[in-house]
Amino acid sequence: MSLKKRNISGSETVTEDAEALQKRLAEFGKTLARYEGRRGEIIESIRSIKRKLSAEEYKNVDEEHRIATIKFETTQMTVKDLEKYHSSLDKALLRFHSLKIEEINKIIRDLWNLTYKGEDITSIKIVSGQDSQSRASRSYNYRVVMTKGATEMDMRGRCSAGQRVLASIVIRLALAETFCVNFGCIALDEPTVNLD
Repeated sequence: MSLKKRNISGSETVTEDAEALQKRLAEFGKTLARYEGRRGEIIESIRSIKRKLSAEEYKNVDEEHRIATIKFETTQMTVKDLEKYHSSLDKALLRFHSLKIEEINKIIRDLWNLTYKGEDITSIKIVSGQDSQSRASRSYNYRVVMTKGATEMDMRGRCSAGQRVLASIVIRLALAETFCVNFGCIALDEPTVNLD
């Protein structure tokens, strides 16, 4: 009797286990069907993409991509080279500017010492102050400075009208001698106005 009870109770658990396994099998079947459906969609999507890629507009897509990549990389290299060129040119212009200012000031000093016989001003020169917030807005502020010994002062407001006119003529002659190639003569309109 006890053996039968054991078999009966064992058969109930076997039946329950079988039902649970049937449910799990049904769930796996549904999951499998879902994944088969997704697989079918992916396969159809791949076929569609392959059909598009075999179309005329995508025929040489690899070669066009290679050419576009080459153009992009060469453009980047060109931009870097242009930045280097711009920086070098900027430095060269600054150097040229300082050399020309030195040359102009040497000529101004020689002409001033030749023409001005007063004792109050030893020499004059052009001083350039650079105003630069950025490269694009670079500009120079030029001013004329007079020296007496080792002391330098702005000429504006501190000299006579005759000294200003002489300084103007000397500066014009220095500029002409520096920047004109075959400087032979200069024409002045009333060069003696306010000139002592």
